[in-house]
This record gives sequence, structure tokens and C-alpha cells, in this order.
Amino acid sequence: MKVILISAAIAFSTVLLTCCTPKPEEMDVTDLITPCDYVDAYEKILDDLILLENKEEELSESESNRSELLQEKLREIKEHAEDLDISEKAARKCPNFKSVRKKFKKV
Repeated sequence: MKVILISAAIAFSTVLLTCCTPKPEEMDVTDLITPCDYVDAYEKILDDLILLENKEEELSESESNRSELLQEKLREIKEHAEDLDISEKAARKCPNFKSVRKKFKKV
């Protein structure tokens, strides 16, 4: 009985957390503070862009629009980082930097 309750609690928390997570293209860049915040934001957007671009069938109109929104958000993040003088040198110290760099090459 305890196993069932624990499993149900884990499943419920997972659903609760994922349903309330905003889409990457909806993130507010003014919430990004540290260089690593910017790197993490890039990664979330790149992950979604890569998923869209790796689809075997042609993108639907809504997927194509979403791809454009994601690309626009990347530009917005870059501009905001530049406005705050957040350098690539500072971003290189972030744990996800190498991963993000590889993902950029895929897009």
C-alpha cells in the first residue's frame, strides 16, 4: 500500500511540475541574472529548436511559428546579455557551456 501511495505522489508531483513550466519562448529575459542563467536559457531554447528541426515530416504552421518565436527569443537573450555586458568568457565557466556550444552547431 505504501508503495502505491509513494508512486502516486511521485506521479502527481511530476505532472504538477511539468504542467506549470513555462515554454522557453515565453521566458522573461529580465529574469536572467548570471552568465549561467543565460547559458541555461539558451540550452532550453536550443533543445526545443533541435526537436523541431529533427522532425522527419514537414513542420506544421504552428510548429513553424514556434520555431520562429524560439529563434527570436535567442536573439532577445543575446541582446539582453550584451546590454548587461555578460561576456562569453564569463559564460565559459558555466557547466552547460560546452553542451550549448555543440547544440548551436546543430541549429
